[in-house]
Amino acid sequence: MTQNNLHVVFGTGALGKWTARELVKLGKPVRMISHSGKADARIPAGVEVVKGDAYDTKNNIEVTKGAEAVYQCAQPQYHEWAEKFPPMQKAILDAVATNGAKYISGDNLYMYGDTNGQPIREDMPYQPHTKKGKVRGAMADAVMEAHRAGKVRAAIGRASNFFGPDDNAVTSFAIRPALAGKAINLLGRTDQPHTFSYIADFGKLLATLGTREDTLGQIWFAPSPRTGHTK
Repeated sequence: MTQNNLHVVFGTGALGKWTARELVKLGKPVRMISHSGKADARIPAGVEVVKGDAYDTKNNIEVTKGAEAVYQCAQPQYHEWAEKFPPMQKAILDAVATNGAKYISGDNLYMYGDTNGQPIREDMPYQPHTKKGKVRGAMADAVMEAHRAGKVRAAIGRASNFFGPDDNAVTSFAIRPALAGKAINLLGRTDQPHTFSYIADFGKLLATLGTREDTLGQIWFAPSPRTGHTK
């Protein structure tokens, strides 16, 4: 694959795939990094899939060499976030800094904590009340601090629980069962308004952040449907 204007996506899950799809639409050469190195049918045609260990800085330097932008869409197992997520991010971030690429982070909303029913905004202070929220908040701070220090050019894209055609909790346990006339299964209070984000919009956001200079140094939310009740 040509190194000219290369865009590298870590993670071949739903967010990584939709980010890659949007980059392909923009005519960008795309390389995806996965632990197995195997491509599945939902990865866009023409995308290169490379086996890699995201915790290995030297390996990350090699697979991102010549990249214009790198998208961090990979994550450890949910129960391993506190131990494994920060070192994974650091290994990728250090590689991106070495190669002079842009760093685009796919993030969530955990770090905002309990907002007492107020809508979440990009400029809200972090006030996490959970272990995972504290981890994600610290990781986001590390990215923005690296940007301010001139180590990397970075931006963060965030979304709520997402839904879409790929397998995910909302689609698999709520939308598909509902369409089949079966009971749905979701976590949370039924009387609590909650916004869900469409995964394709999240991928488009990250692709936009990686292909525009005026997005850097900022935190952006994926456009999402109006907040509704879960019942």
